[in-house]
Amino acid sequence: MKGFTFDPPKEADIERAAAVAFFAAKEQILTDCNFYAKYDQGTMKDSSFATSQGMEIDCHWEQPYSAYAWFTGTPSHSGTYLAWGEKAESEFGGDWCDILSKGLNDAL
Repeated sequence: MKGFTFDPPKEADIERAAAVAFFAAKEQILTDCNFYAKYDQGTMKDSSFATSQGMEIDCHWEQPYSAYAWFTGTPSHSGTYLAWGEKAESEFGGDWCDILSKGLNDAL
């Protein structure tokens, strides 16, 4: 009699793969968001960083005026947007999912 045994990846391997995939995705997400962010002297983009916890990736801009610029500011030049993260997600969200998927597959 022939048989087959499926040996799934270990939990630690899955967690390591997820950490690698999320690191790559959060770096790309931040880059894409900053592409559309208001730009004057570059200090807002320079203050940006991304974090991930569990299945969430959060991007932050620490300049005091970033919340104002997000909701009510005036885009500084052509190609910048209010709520620039939402604009980036509408343009690149599918790519971000692909980065996560590829990262998981490659690491496993």
